[in-house]
This record gives sequence, structure tokens and C-alpha cells, in this order.
Amino acid sequence: MKIRIRDYVQMFFLKVPVLQVRRAAKICEAAGLDVSLEALQMHAMAGGNIRAVTDGLVLARELAVDASWSDVCMLDLAGAEIRPALEHAAIPLEIEFSTLGYGKDEPIEWRFDDGSTLRLTIHVRFRFPVCPGWREYGVMFPRHSDVALAAWQLMTASPTAGAFLDEIRQHEQTLFDLAASDLKGVISLRVSCNEGG
Repeated sequence: MKIRIRDYVQMFFLKVPVLQVRRAAKICEAAGLDVSLEALQMHAMAGGNIRAVTDGLVLARELAVDASWSDVCMLDLAGAEIRPALEHAAIPLEIEFSTLGYGKDEPIEWRFDDGSTLRLTIHVRFRFPVCPGWREYGVMFPRHSDVALAAWQLMTASPTAGAFLDEIRQHEQTLFDLAASDLKGVISLRVSCNEGG
């Protein structure tokens, strides 16, 4: 990121802390972060802590947290602690679906034409989003899931357990996309099968 003479003049008249912007620009360049000079200036003019946000973005990359410049700026301007929020967002959590939901508590289970029975559990791994209210953020995942219903439909349309397992493998991305539409931050989806009773 090259800072020109006219940029320094502009920052002086806008009362932007030039030294802080220059340090932050060097950190961004060294870390390979795609942050513009304008973004640094805007955050400084909004009363934000440029160094804290820059360090936070570097930390987000180290922790493999999906956080943009604007996400970390939002944390800073809201007065949230950036490091704990990012560390919290880095912890993978898991939700399991073993019933159909929609008022039905029976397991996701089916007896196939060949007499075999399978019982499913769907495991969805996710991370909390980076947001100012991360301490109060609850899992806003519905009790039922379209993922469970889609897996059930594949199950009931398959003549054998083997055919169903092939269908599940072919539709893994579709099931993942359904989970991601219900919950932000989905990392992975896994379907486990056991013989039913």
C-alpha cells in the first residue's frame, strides 16, 4: 500500500492520525491483507482504533476465522473486545439432528424393501459469527431442520440401504447448502447411519 504525499496532506486536513495509519498500512502489507488506505482513514475518522482492528484481522487469519475488515471494525466501534470475540468464533461447535422435527419426535429411520433398517444422525459443525454481541449470541437453529427432512426424503425414495448411502454421497453438497441456509458459519456436515430397531 503506497501512501503518497497528497495522501499525507489529505490526512492532515482531515485530522486523521498519520503515524497510526502508516503503521497499520505496513502491518497490512506485511500480512498480505487487502485493506485500502481509504478503509484505514474511514475507521480512524469514525473514532476507531486502527491498530486494534489491524491486529484483529491478522489474528482472524491465524485462527482461520472468516472475518472481514468491516466485521472487525464493527467489533471495535461497538466497544467489544476483539481478541476474545475472534477466539470464540474460532471454536467449532456441533449440532446433531436425530429426529424429523416439525412436531415429530420419531427418529430418522426407515425400513427398506430388502428388510434392512437404518437410523440416521446428521452432524452439523459450525462456528459462531463475528459480531459485537457474541457473548449473548445463542444458537438460532430451529428445532427442526430442512436437512433432516431432505435426508428423510432420500431415504424413503431408496429401495435399499446401499442405494440410500449412494444417494447421500451424491447429495452431500445439497445437504450442506441446506444447513448453511439455516445457520451462519457452517463448516461441515456429516451423516452417520446405524442399524435401526
